[in-house]
Amino acid sequence: MLLALVSLAPLFAPLRVRAQEAAEWRARLQAQSARTAAASKAYRESNDVKLVYDVAVRVGALSIAYAKGELGTADSTAIAAGLQAAGDHLRERFGEAGAALATGVWAVERNNRIFGNLTLVNTDGPRSSAWIDTPVDPLEVERFVLGKAGDRLVRTTPALQGYEGWAAFQYDRERDTELSRRLATSWAASGRRCAAGALDACAAVLTPFDPANAIPRHFEPRDYRTVVASGALPSLSDSSYFVARRECLKGADSACLRIIDRVKAPDPYNASVRGSLLSHAIELGGTGAVARAAEHANAAPLDALARIAGVPADSLLASWHRRTFSALAERRRRTELPLFLSSVAWGGLLLLAASRRKFL
Repeated sequence: MLLALVSLAPLFAPLRVRAQEAAEWRARLQAQSARTAAASKAYRESNDVKLVYDVAVRVGALSIAYAKGELGTADSTAIAAGLQAAGDHLRERFGEAGAALATGVWAVERNNRIFGNLTLVNTDGPRSSAWIDTPVDPLEVERFVLGKAGDRLVRTTPALQGYEGWAAFQYDRERDTELSRRLATSWAASGRRCAAGALDACAAVLTPFDPANAIPRHFEPRDYRTVVASGALPSLSDSSYFVARRECLKGADSACLRIIDRVKAPDPYNASVRGSLLSHAIELGGTGAVARAAEHANAAPLDALARIAGVPADSLLASWHRRTFSALAERRRRTELPLFLSSVAWGGLLLLAASRRKFL
């Protein structure tokens, strides 16, 4: 027996050597990884110089701080002018309630000029950042502050939590053109019906999304396949669901119908779409709009917006629809004549070229 084991020993020797080599390689890799991590940490710490914000531009409750030497006199003067213009704009349009939204503390980030702009980060709330091109334009600073004021309005008003505030105080007609196209070609029936003039569908589009009633509120059977394809998969162990899902995606509408009540439908719109109604309500509401938002901060969203606008909810939706969908017609009128004249001009040139051609 002993003789047999001795005779087999040479066969196991290579295995023992290979195991030792593998262990040595693992140890070397771990040591190298530790050395690399230590070197990386030391490099970061050697370059982590805390920036001191020792200069600030302050106008009322607005402040933008920066390190000495980061901004020139022209840029700091432009920033001050933009801050002042934003505060004056909000006070003139909405009184002291509007002026109270012109508050915030931001800082100019280090190395901000690499891409020809200033990077501003807020230091008095959830961290966020924004870029402002250089040389600084006071109008761009004003737009920045107005956007932040709209965000503050939404953040401090529970009824407006599902709405984007950035454009609340700076209406853009071009945005209506984009929105009208988006709703007219929406993959959700509520958007298409709203574009066609159904105000109940517009109410669905412009009310914060509720996944609990999303299917009957936003979709119709011809949308179900897209809903199934884009919806989050439920935590089900029932394989029949996934079989039906595959059949649905292959084109079996009956399979889509069988499982649609178990699909977690995504929001077909977003806070920006809904924010267009907030912007319109503020525009209609005039001087007292911001104050009324605070007075009805806990109302249902559409009720709160109607109060802000100072009109009934149906009137607000109808007015929003007229304004939004007239933008596309205006765009067509602006482009039809230039397009017609351009076509006539090119046609004339081609006709002239053809009449002067010499045939061999």
